[in-house]
Amino acid sequence: MAIGQSLIPHTETVNVWSHLIPCIIFIILEGVISYYLDRRYPKLILKDHVIFAFFLLCGSICLGVSALFHSLTCHSEKVRDLWLKLDFAGILLLILGCSISAIYMTFFCEPTFHYAYWGMIIAMSTTTMVFLLLPSFQGPRWRSSRVAAFIATSIAVLIPFVHAIALFGFSQAMEQSGMPYYFAEAVLLLAGVACYAKRWPESWLPGYFDILGNSHQIFHVLVVLAMALHLVGLLQAFDYNDRKGACRVA
Repeated sequence: MAIGQSLIPHTETVNVWSHLIPCIIFIILEGVISYYLDRRYPKLILKDHVIFAFFLLCGSICLGVSALFHSLTCHSEKVRDLWLKLDFAGILLLILGCSISAIYMTFFCEPTFHYAYWGMIIAMSTTTMVFLLLPSFQGPRWRSSRVAAFIATSIAVLIPFVHAIALFGFSQAMEQSGMPYYFAEAVLLLAGVACYAKRWPESWLPGYFDILGNSHQIFHVLVVLAMALHLVGLLQAFDYNDRKGACRVA
């Protein structure tokens, strides 16, 4: 019943479809991007395919879980609380997918570094996931720890980029990592979080944005745009590394 109501305009309709449609697109892109890479890059290896596929998979899971959460939020308090946790877990999975793929491009010809940073991000993401999902870490006592773990995981993503700038120089690090796109991605996400935190624009005009145009919907759209920017950044970085990377010289 709750899922069926997604077809009827109400306060959660846009929240559902603004992530469900991109979820389907990301699933389709798994095949499209794989085909594109095969045709364009003769030096392509399996790990390249896996990196793009992993990012798209994490993105589609995050969007799909978000759409389901907003579909089921009216079911019952127990179901809502469960899917809220899964929604946060989906966000964490998206952070992991973005981090793994960006680190791969940043240290394209330095596997020791990208494996080390992968280990760091995976360990931190796993720790945060434990805080989010295990019942023993729920409740007010662990609230600060949950928030701290989430923030620490997000901030830790910056460490590899700082290392890359020190190692390769600013210009090369920008090109081979796709970093300008990730910065733009971060701006969109921060703008979305700001709208969500301030409840803008509905805080200015209460009642006018209940169905369309409220802060949560703006946040959803900006998240999708940020994910699209990340994909473009990965493609640009991969193209540079395929042409310039010393480890891919034919």
